[in-house]
Amino acid sequence: MKERFALHELWVLDKSESFPFFAPIFVFTFWIWSLPLLPILIFYSFLMVTFPLLTFLPSIVLGMALAFFVAPWFFRWFFISVGLRFGKNGMASEKRKEIEKRLMQ
Repeated sequence: MKERFALHELWVLDKSESFPFFAPIFVFTFWIWSLPLLPILIFYSFLMVTFPLLTFLPSIVLGMALAFFVAPWFFRWFFISVGLRFGKNGMASEKRKEIEKRLMQ
């Protein structure tokens, strides 16, 4: 699974470098990896309506986890795509090295 995700990251980077104007759109394709969580989120939303006090604390913890772990990852990709769009590829080359290093392991 990690290898497929790294390959998807590499695909996004390749396409973003080939077509820099559309780089933010290619970054948007990462939403596909959240589809397996959809049934859990739907169940949790029904649970929140039924038992709001029971789900209050887990919602806060989940929100903080998203803020601390997912947001930096997302904004890094966002800055890479915007940089490519304006002709700067320094962050993209660093990210490519990281991805290739992960794939070699």
